[in-house]
Amino acid sequence: MGSRHEAGAIAMMDIQFYGFLHLRDSQQSTVNVQVSSFLDQVRIYASNALTVSRSLAAYDLPFTLLTNQPELIRTAHPEAANEVNVVEIPFSTHVPEGVRFFSGHYKLDVFRYLGQHTHRYMAAIDLDMLAINPPPESLRYYVENGVALAYDITAQVAPSTTPDALRNQLEDILGRPSPGRWSGGEFLAGPPEFFSALTRASESIYERYLELIPSAARVGNEPYQAAALDILRHEGYRIDDAGTLGLVARYWNMPTKHHQAPFRTFAHHFMLHLPVDKFILEKISRRGRLAPGDALRHYRHLKWQWLALELAARVRKALHTSKAKRG
Repeated sequence: MGSRHEAGAIAMMDIQFYGFLHLRDSQQSTVNVQVSSFLDQVRIYASNALTVSRSLAAYDLPFTLLTNQPELIRTAHPEAANEVNVVEIPFSTHVPEGVRFFSGHYKLDVFRYLGQHTHRYMAAIDLDMLAINPPPESLRYYVENGVALAYDITAQVAPSTTPDALRNQLEDILGRPSPGRWSGGEFLAGPPEFFSALTRASESIYERYLELIPSAARVGNEPYQAAALDILRHEGYRIDDAGTLGLVARYWNMPTKHHQAPFRTFAHHFMLHLPVDKFILEKISRRGRLAPGDALRHYRHLKWQWLALELAARVRKALHTSKAKRG
């Protein structure tokens, strides 16, 4: 378990973490979680925001939640609204009605917001994450030198599609050959200039991405984000891999199509993305504020409950749907 001395030393890094929660009741765009209603969706995501905020606070690292509906968050989860720094921002990106991962597309507005900010260095992260260790000292170099970071997940997502599907999708979006590197949406970091450049690159290919959705291998913010990062690298922008630095890892608490090492190999990273563990993170949010090491300890204790919690959620959703039909 870490100490507050360790946390204080890390806090000297001038870095600000941001997550976002775009909400529209006509688009229940939950990902890897079963919910019984729109308000239940908001409650789950707000509880995850509370958990990741507390896990970062254990190392004196600040977190801000960007949203279009702060009052709805307050209604669904008053504790999260009171404790998490919630900031309302405009979301103006055109997103087709009914598209999969509807709200995720609005990450472009987050890029735009961060690109106009004055913080020295910022990280855009997903809400279903945990800071389980203090960040490695190597992060200081990136913060102090303004070097951008992304998370390469090509090896993780390629087995879930046909051969070369991701490369082909990127090349179709870009209109030129591409190395086919796929970046996860859960961790992007850099100075405002990086996010401004990422906004410009994303906007330049976003309409083309939308045109290709009917035949796309993957949909959401990741395709246009991966294409935009490809553009910046092609222009000579340095963007290092946060995964190889031990800053972030994606852990699926379930069988996967790609090879995934045992959980113990993930326990030394700074942050974990836990896509199917939103209910586990919600349970951790009930444990109160976190000290260094608490997040990892709680997750290890609770991770085995994932299947039971998921099945219970499916039953609640079925009962809610049945009741709504009878009404």
